[in-house]
Amino acid sequence: MLDISTPTGIAFALLVVASLVTTLVLAVVRLVRMRHEDDDDDE
Repeated sequence: MLDISTPTGIAFALLVVASLVTTLVLAVVRLVRMRHEDDDDDE
């Protein structure tokens, strides 16, 4: 495993977390947009 106590380990951990958060945010935004489009179609 990577040693998180080193500056490189901390930077790598932050990079991984940032990537995961970005992926989740993009997925949520896509779902919200799809639902809004469906709502507009219903009206």
